[in-house]
Amino acid sequence: MDLKNLELLLKNHDERIAALEKKLKIDKVIPEPKDQTSDYTGLVGGVRYLIDENFFNTPRKLREIFDKLKANGYHYDKSAVQKTISSYFMKRDKILTRFKEENVWKYVIKK
Repeated sequence: MDLKNLELLLKNHDERIAALEKKLKIDKVIPEPKDQTSDYTGLVGGVRYLIDENFFNTPRKLREIFDKLKANGYHYDKSAVQKTISSYFMKRDKILTRFKEENVWKYVIKK
C-alpha cells in the first residue's frame, strides 16, 4: 500500500468516526489533570497545607501538628494524624522524617 492510499484510508476512518460520534452525541472531552498540590481536603490535605506553609521547616512534636491542624479547621484524632503522617508522608511520599529528642518524636521536612 502506498502513502496516498494510506492517507486516503485514514481520512475515511476519521470521517466515519466523526459521523458515529455525531450520531451517538459523544463529545471529545479531555479531562484536565487534577492539581494535587492545591487540594487541601481531608487529613492528608491538612498536612499537605502545613507542608506548603513551611510549618515543618523546624522540628515539630505530634502535639504541635495536632494543634495546628485543629487551629486550621482539621479536627481529627491524634492517632489518625500520626498514622497519616507515618504512612502517607514518611513512607509513601518520603517528604517528612522523624527523630527522637528527649523521648519525644519530632517531625521535619526531609532534606
